[in-house]
Amino acid sequence: MFMEIAFIQKFVPFLAHPLYAVATVLCAFLVFAAAGSWLTERWQKKMANSRYVTLAVMVMGALSLLYLAILPGLFQALIHLPDAAKIIISMTLITPMAMAWEYPSLGMGDQRLRLGSRGSPCYLTGNSSGVFCGSPGSTI
Repeated sequence: MFMEIAFIQKFVPFLAHPLYAVATVLCAFLVFAAAGSWLTERWQKKMANSRYVTLAVMVMGALSLLYLAILPGLFQALIHLPDAAKIIISMTLITPMAMAWEYPSLGMGDQRLRLGSRGSPCYLTGNSSGVFCGSPGSTI
């Protein structure tokens, strides 16, 4: 949840309204983290060792530092674009970080929450409820 709040704060000046920033950031994180969870489920048998978990955490750290360095200049250069283009660019920037979120759960194996008869993973229910309850609470 802290990552979403940080991204919301970074994207408010770029998207020109807090509502656009909250909606875009939360939508992108939840959709692409679910996609990352789905990919993790598919690759779990092939990649279930600590080397990939370490790599995923390092990718998230490197992306965070890279975003910290390049986002202000990138936002300044793209501020003139229409809102729809800025929302698409914002979602594209969030995609790699959100998809990398679920790779550290590779080591959890069968301890992950399951839903449905086919045993599909419960895509980020805890994170989703935390985001939707915590984001408004953090702004108060």
